Amino acid sequence: MRVLLVAIDERRERVALDALAAALAEDGIASLHLGAGLQPATLVDAVGRSRPTVVAVWSHSRHGRGPQILGTLAHVSGCRPTVVIAGKGWPPQTAPTAGMLGPCLGLADTVATVANLI
Repeated sequence: MRVLLVAIDERRERVALDALAAALAEDGIASLHLGAGLQPATLVDAVGRSRPTVVAVWSHSRHGRGPQILGTLAHVSGCRPTVVIAGKGWPPQTAPTAGMLGPCLGLADTVATVANLI
């Protein structure tokens, strides 16, 4: 699987991931929707096992888990996917670091960014 989709932890973020997965599928890009509220160790395991090219992290509303999830993705052993920061829930000061892109505020922007990476 080349693209993993994960949401921070809100129920409506799962719907956004469904829409993102469907839009990527229309462009012929397969993705795996991991859902929301994953524990950091579970996310590290999923990324380490699947070795995706891209991990899209969606946040619809602001909360404290965003930096933790992004930090977790920076520590996956042997795998450095490009992380796409997506959704309107990221604070304005969220600046992507090495290996990260975004924030992509909407669905169309996120789909375009992911598609350009594949």
